[in-house]
Amino acid sequence: MKISADDIDQLLKRTRKKELRDSGKSWREIGVLAASGYHVGYTKPVKKEKRQEILRHIVLYDDLSDVQDEDWVYGDEWGLAGSNERFNKIYDFLRLLIRNAESKNIPGFDRAINEWAEDIQFLLDDIYYDLK
Repeated sequence: MKISADDIDQLLKRTRKKELRDSGKSWREIGVLAASGYHVGYTKPVKKEKRQEILRHIVLYDDLSDVQDEDWVYGDEWGLAGSNERFNKIYDFLRLLIRNAESKNIPGFDRAINEWAEDIQFLLDDIYYDLK
């Protein structure tokens, strides 16, 4: 059974609300992706299909109204759902994570680097051409 975009939206908003409440951190400290359940690597492994569904929904459909309600400046930095601005925000962030991890040469980060690279390729192959 396929889950609707509205159902995914509500699930991500509940996940973000819980993550912010439990962590006691701000949106800037935790980030939209982590608060939405997007994680890579060994610490909090998330299956590729789930990671990529989170990315798809945030890039194409999520209005991030819950982020806007709490920190409108940070929310505004994400642009509109389906926009090049939103796509570039996530694409550039994942590339930055890879560069930082590679420059630190931390043992065990190989899995995270590989998963970020997979997700960047997913964004380019599956999401980019769906933008408005």
